[in-house]
Amino acid sequence: MPPSSNYSLVPPPTIKSGAFAPGEESMAFDEGNLYRNEADAAAKFEKIIADPPPLRHFLDRLTADTFDMPTVLGDRFVIDTFRLGDVPAERRELAEAMLASLRG
Repeated sequence: MPPSSNYSLVPPPTIKSGAFAPGEESMAFDEGNLYRNEADAAAKFEKIIADPPPLRHFLDRLTADTFDMPTVLGDRFVIDTFRLGDVPAERRELAEAMLASLRG
């Protein structure tokens, strides 16, 4: 009997988030799966590849900036930079809720 489309030899990848407060010894974790099985992975492939959830946390925080660098000849030399900004409010609230669950 051939394997069903819901069968996979590899478990689905787990996305984990964690939160900790400086000075405290405990941490809180949250986890979820990108997909349930091979058929679900195939159906969600384009969406997952177009916007990878593990990278979204960092990509949403990047901001582009430029600054002029002086040159000996006085020409304009512009340098593009990227900076990692602060965590968005909803992620901060999730982390705080996870920590609150630890504290009771």
